[in-house]
Amino acid sequence: YKAKELGKNTWRLFEASMEVAFRNRQLMKADLRTAVESKGLRVVYQPIVAMSTMRIASCEALCRWDHSDLGPISPS
Repeated sequence: YKAKELGKNTWRLFEASMEVAFRNRQLMKADLRTAVESKGLRVVYQPIVAMSTMRIASCEALCRWDHSDLGPISPS
């Protein structure tokens, strides 16, 4: 996947750090799956304010995950 990120017609030699990144990603996927199954995610509502009136025009629902070991995980 690293070669794909660099663009077409590229190649990349395997590095140990790639395996570490892959394993970390797999662990995060498994932890997220567990969080979904155990209702470990929560919804927070963020108001959207109309600047012209300074009133709440609507709101958006945001999903939040507090990982047991890593703390809050950002959506990105």
